[in-house]
Amino acid sequence: MDLSFYLKEYAPDGQKLTSYGFCRADGMWRYERQIEGSLYLVLTLEDEKFEARVWDKDFDDEYLPFNFEDGQNPIRAQAERIIGEIIEKCFVCLNVRTNAIEALERRFGTLHEAPWEDDPDSITFKTKLSKKWFAIMMRIPADRLGLKGRNLIDVVNIKLPPDKINVLIDNVHYFRAYHMNKTHWLSVKLDKDSDISEFLSLAEISYSLAERKRGKNRTTIFDTKH
Repeated sequence: MDLSFYLKEYAPDGQKLTSYGFCRADGMWRYERQIEGSLYLVLTLEDEKFEARVWDKDFDDEYLPFNFEDGQNPIRAQAERIIGEIIEKCFVCLNVRTNAIEALERRFGTLHEAPWEDDPDSITFKTKLSKKWFAIMMRIPADRLGLKGRNLIDVVNIKLPPDKINVLIDNVHYFRAYHMNKTHWLSVKLDKDSDISEFLSLAEISYSLAERKRGKNRTTIFDTKH
């Protein structure tokens, strides 16, 4: 089974691989684990190649039924559960958007929502009590923030005190909010240089402000001048 597609979004952590039971020799990581009887899952990882096989040690040969995707393959199902666990525990996600989503959900115990059917890339995060938005993640053309190009970038809008927004604005990582009230909201650009810890600290302020406004009149969220 070719698992190389995982390497497009995940990078292996050598220390975690070792702790899990992987061995490294001649530039290759290797892992073996008994699945059932004489059947063993064998994983190999080298450069941009990541593969899984099931080996039958009684016959000293590959167990070919493992490769069949028929939905009724218990050996394959067991192997896929192990592989999923390894990806979760031993690999680092390279997708900043995914990292930010997971970080917000862990920190605030909330799940993101996709309220707009025609724009599934735009997702929202709500507070537990007031059920108000404290973070809105969008994928927009770079020039919408005054940057060069029309390439799509990921941004998160969060609510902050106006004086803090004024201090943070640098038009590199922090911008006047796209499509939202620019006095009370900030757009944070997500990229490989993003500091997730700093982002979460700002999100905590946003969360607090959203809860504080529960039951009170609030300023307009959306900005018609975007």
